[in-house]
Amino acid sequence: MKKLIPALLAFILLCSACKTPTPAEQTTTAPSETTAPAPVLPSQPTSGLFGIPFVPPKSGGFNPITNQSALNAGFIPLVYESLFKRDEQFRPVALLCQSYEFSGHILNISLKEGVLFHDDTELTAADVVYSLQLAKNQSSFYASRLSLFSDFRATDRYSLSMYVAEKNARVLALLEVPIIKANTGNSSDAVGSGRYRLQTSDELQFLTPFSDWHSTDGEEPAVPHLLLVEVPDMDALIYNLAAGNLDGFLADPLNSQGIAFPTDADRYTVETSSLFYLAYNTARSPFHQTDVRVGLGRLIDRQELSKSCFSGFLSAGAGLFPQSAAFADEALLEEMAGYNVSAGLALLDQAGYRPDGNGVLRNSYGQLLTVSILVNADNSHKTAAAQAIAEMLTSAGVTASVSALSFDAYKQAAENGDFDVMLAETTLSPHFDYAMLLSENGALNFGKYASASVSNFISDFARTLFTDAEYPGAALAAHVAENAPILPLGYKKMVFLVRKSNELVGIKPTVSDPFDNILNWSHR
Repeated sequence: MKKLIPALLAFILLCSACKTPTPAEQTTTAPSETTAPAPVLPSQPTSGLFGIPFVPPKSGGFNPITNQSALNAGFIPLVYESLFKRDEQFRPVALLCQSYEFSGHILNISLKEGVLFHDDTELTAADVVYSLQLAKNQSSFYASRLSLFSDFRATDRYSLSMYVAEKNARVLALLEVPIIKANTGNSSDAVGSGRYRLQTSDELQFLTPFSDWHSTDGEEPAVPHLLLVEVPDMDALIYNLAAGNLDGFLADPLNSQGIAFPTDADRYTVETSSLFYLAYNTARSPFHQTDVRVGLGRLIDRQELSKSCFSGFLSAGAGLFPQSAAFADEALLEEMAGYNVSAGLALLDQAGYRPDGNGVLRNSYGQLLTVSILVNADNSHKTAAAQAIAEMLTSAGVTASVSALSFDAYKQAAENGDFDVMLAETTLSPHFDYAMLLSENGALNFGKYASASVSNFISDFARTLFTDAEYPGAALAAHVAENAPILPLGYKKMVFLVRKSNELVGIKPTVSDPFDNILNWSHR
């Protein structure tokens, strides 16, 4: 494995730390903090440390709940656990939860007993309640996903209850929130219960396996030590990647921000819940016609878009859902709404648009079928995709153009409904709430689509999601394919990079945790 070069220890850059925008408003005061006994440090290896990025807090200890950097996404699940985590199919899997039941709007959860924190104290319901209240009320990545929950209560040592606005199992996916020991994470690091424990030695921070982890098999993992390489800003990240100090890194290839990803790394793709799509302005003619919307969609080759505009990092498909989720029959949806120029032109013919002598589509009044595609000019992948879509439509006889605006102007045009078609991206919540996109009053329904039945399809999907029902989203996905309120293009793929020099195999990252099965990794 790669040795940490000595120069790293003196490498300090005075730039702002990588942060996510608009944290939730802080509404509670920090409670008093307990002091955990210092763990006994194992002998530290002098080489072979597996480096991963770590954005340190500006002051005080590290707290995964109030953490503001997405770069810590890999580090957090190694040290801190949640009630549930999402698997490779986006389904919630119990982690600290032993069992649960709904009683009306009350969700009752029983915890696994005997789970130890890294300071060898036992995890209790009081710790979970503390963590969830902190996540809901503090500046947190998790505040919005806990908006459906309230009234967290410990009912006994290993049981808790909470009020939930929705009465269905899909809300369990929202409880993927780090659980910490109560009253830690203020002036010193929060105490977790995960597979690895955070330790400090010789001014270095690193992770070592937690021998008392509740699900351990006692075997030495292939990666016994992970070094936390501090990257307080983007310059430090770029430097440490180039210097070879990072051995594992979850990368967004569609938002690289100038990062040159290492070529000497194995690449593992992870489908995310970030949807790229076209939204039609159904309040504007001719996009109020279903045949026009569906017909235009069938002229677009999503697979070609993924290859030529997104470097293959778009999981392209005609379906509404991520393909790995298996919420609907993707093959059937491809047949219904996938790339098929003949079928698309037939639908446009039904809508009254037929080719003239030059192959240009016009209606019976001689009016052109014109489409202007609104796109954010600040994103090169999206502008390239908008241009490619315009070319695909033009080749089929549509008079298509691109309106590339700065983000502020793009946002204003979307909110004002000043567009024909807009290319957009949104990240779906862990419980896949499509109401914001498709319901009449949805916050992202800029195209003003209205349907009396879509709310029923969304409700049915919510009720059966994460149950044993086969294809729980079949009806909702079919409605979108047949009516095209939006045109799904595909879901973004992230890439987990692991340097080849580590000679590791068996790596299976998930959307929740790039190190999901780290204890099962092995050497070549």
